[in-house]
Amino acid sequence: MTALYWLRPHSLFLLTLVPPSNLYDPLIEQSVSIERNGDFQSGQLTHLYVGTYLVGVYIEKPPAYGEHVRSNAVVRLSIADKNTLLLNKEFSSWVSRFGGPGEEQSGIILGYYKVPDNVSVGRAFSATFSVVSPDPLFEKKYGKVKFFIQRKSDQ
Repeated sequence: MTALYWLRPHSLFLLTLVPPSNLYDPLIEQSVSIERNGDFQSGQLTHLYVGTYLVGVYIEKPPAYGEHVRSNAVVRLSIADKNTLLLNKEFSSWVSRFGGPGEEQSGIILGYYKVPDNVSVGRAFSATFSVVSPDPLFEKKYGKVKFFIQRKSDQ
């Protein structure tokens, strides 16, 4: 590999050395009720950088520090455009020890996926969060949920 490979605009090396201000901004946030089977929300997202992204859920009424958040819901995330299925993954049995609120919102990480080098950065995809199996009690305890996707540190 040449030195130019490591200095291409979206290389992990360059992103680590000089991270842009929007590197960890959420790409999409979608409110979906997990109380009913079949509910879904779709929206557009554009990956600005290659690498690992995390899928999470913000909760309206966070629990006390150290309490475990549990949900039996199963939610499917599909990310695709007309030619490429980038991701079709189910997230189930959420159990997370709550570590405290973030800067603006409190949430749980559900999982991760990678955007490979061969996916065009800047290409628009449709992201759909759909409820496969509901958890009617979760929102009564923790309030409304909002699913999100954002870039994760590769370090």
